[in-house]
Amino acid sequence: MTYMDDRATRVREVRRRLAQEGPPRMRDQEGDFETVTVPEKHCDQLRDLMVSEGAEKVVEVGLAYASSALAIGEALATVNRPLCGCR
Repeated sequence: MTYMDDRATRVREVRRRLAQEGPPRMRDQEGDFETVTVPEKHCDQLRDLMVSEGAEKVVEVGLAYASSALAIGEALATVNRPLCGCR
C-alpha cells in the first residue's frame, strides 16, 4: 500500500465513523447533525465527481461537522493531490 492509498483509506475510515456514530461533539440543538451535515450519499457523489474530473485544487467553505470536507479530502488523496494547499 502506498502512502497515498493509506491516506485515502484513513480519510475513508473517518468518513465512515462520522456517518455511523456522528461527530464527537455537537451543538446543543436537537437533530443538529442530521439537519446540518451533508448526507453520506451526497458526499460519495461529490467525491466520485471530483475523482472522475481529476480535481487538483478545491476551495471548501464548510458548514458544519466536516462531511463534505472529508469527502473532498478523500477525493484529493485518491487522485494523489496534497490535502492542504496551505503554503
